[in-house]
Amino acid sequence: MVPEEYLKPAEDIPEPTGPHFAKVLRYVDAEAIRRRKFRVAVDACNGVGAVHTRRFLEQLGCSVVLCHDMPTGIFEREAEPLPENLGALMALVSAQRCDVGFAQDPDGDRLALVDEQGHAIGEDLTVAFAVQQVLDWHAKGPVAIHLSTSRCVQDVAEQRGCAVTRTRIGEINVTEAMRALGSPVGGEGNGGVIVPAVHPGRDSYIAMALTLERMVRENRTISQLRQTVPRYAMVKEKIRIRPEQIPDALRLLRRTYAGERINLLDGVFVDFAAAWLHVRASNTEPVIRVSAEASTRDEAVRLIRDARAALAPLLRA
Repeated sequence: MVPEEYLKPAEDIPEPTGPHFAKVLRYVDAEAIRRRKFRVAVDACNGVGAVHTRRFLEQLGCSVVLCHDMPTGIFEREAEPLPENLGALMALVSAQRCDVGFAQDPDGDRLALVDEQGHAIGEDLTVAFAVQQVLDWHAKGPVAIHLSTSRCVQDVAEQRGCAVTRTRIGEINVTEAMRALGSPVGGEGNGGVIVPAVHPGRDSYIAMALTLERMVRENRTISQLRQTVPRYAMVKEKIRIRPEQIPDALRLLRRTYAGERINLLDGVFVDFAAAWLHVRASNTEPVIRVSAEASTRDEAVRLIRDARAALAPLLRA
């Protein structure tokens, strides 16, 4: 039972996001962003962003156009802000000649970007831009990301002389590592930017502010900023498997890749220097999740195909 001294009476807070948004605006150069008068398109997925995002961006001097902006909780697209789900936002950016498109997930902690030409550029770039901006303009220090985050995030941190630690999948694992390391920035490759000076968790609003600030500081468009980040191709698949087979599958992969650099922190992560393969048990489905990243999509597909081939004898059993 919770002691009474720890229980606070209920309060009616008319603008509960106000203190948080104020903290974000203090962290970035809000005045410089306001002077640029960006035109921004937002896909709020009919979630929490439909309530708060226009007001937040208008505080940064942006003119805002929205789609999927009814806070009904009935999603008109798939909830994840993946490129294949952002057709409406891409069309809106092009039609309205916006400087950038922001796509949120329903609870507003993840952010994906659409460039000024109407191209969805992926979620990992959100984290890469944030890492660049924080390390260049706010604070130097180690960066924490989870194992399946794109190598491009590691590259931009290391280019700035900052060490990168990879953690188990899960926001709490990244957050705890950042706290232990004193990381000024980090996150997850699904567009989840974490800046502890503002909030020790994923936050699409600090991600938006840092993206706009980077555009101002570098005087570049999103497509031009894209060229400052190394390019990789990532492929993700699921392999259906009986739960009791999962330990044997991971042991088999460990033997298969024994000659490579292997990280066993969360499943089997194989580091090929210029590419990686990550195989782990799902926390929610009777599958193993297989992710691979390489310089080309064909190479990433090959890595996944090789993993499937290694597991084939077990899966046929």
